[in-house]
Amino acid sequence: MILTEGTYYIADDCKAYYRNRALTVFKMTKEQLEKARIRRCRDCKHQKVGKLCMRSQRWETPYCELKPKIIEGEAKYFYNAPDTRAACEKFEEKEEQR
Repeated sequence: MILTEGTYYIADDCKAYYRNRALTVFKMTKEQLEKARIRRCRDCKHQKVGKLCMRSQRWETPYCELKPKIIEGEAKYFYNAPDTRAACEKFEEKEEQR
């Protein structure tokens, strides 16, 4: 089977790998499914991207708008919320964009 250009959706209990110009799809094990169900900061609607994690920041990083911090008396900064971090108790699902 030859795939044409486009986007292909697979079942939630499957995983896909691309290697040597071949796409392989297989069912995940129970352990992999449990790990995939962990909510991450990347899926939270409160994660934003900007230069608000430290003073004089030169690059944009993801941050959580619900976790403010104070630097030198200024409360305009937020704690870093990288994509891979497990979500906190304030987690709210992003609206799906397809």
